[in-house]
Amino acid sequence: MPILALLLAAGRVAVAHDDVRHRTYLQNAKDAALAGCIAEAYRTSPDASGDAVATAGGYMQNFTDFDIEHGGEKLSALITRTLTQSYLSIQGSSVRLDLMKCLDMYHGRELDALVHRYSAHPLHSYARDYPDG
Repeated sequence: MPILALLLAAGRVAVAHDDVRHRTYLQNAKDAALAGCIAEAYRTSPDASGDAVATAGGYMQNFTDFDIEHGGEKLSALITRTLTQSYLSIQGSSVRLDLMKCLDMYHGRELDALVHRYSAHPLHSYARDYPDG
């Protein structure tokens, strides 16, 4: 299943740590992207992938203003491009270094630009916009 579909199907978070509410939408969207990348990288491991999908969906649907309708496909494409990059491990060709790829995406300029482009207020936070929520 494509990562966009997974994010949309992940559902809402009932309770979240208070820190999440105070992080910027930019940070939470990047966290969701990282979790989405991990979910895709480890999709053959149901426990890891399922937890990462729930995490990504929780962040994206509850604690960002990222426009998933218009930016979701771009995010999915970025994750796919990231995971198809060739990283060489000194431990041999059987080590894919997918987590390293996801971390590099997380810290990269392309993800930052994508989140800025598809977030109305990337420097706002849920706590700022919904103080009683």
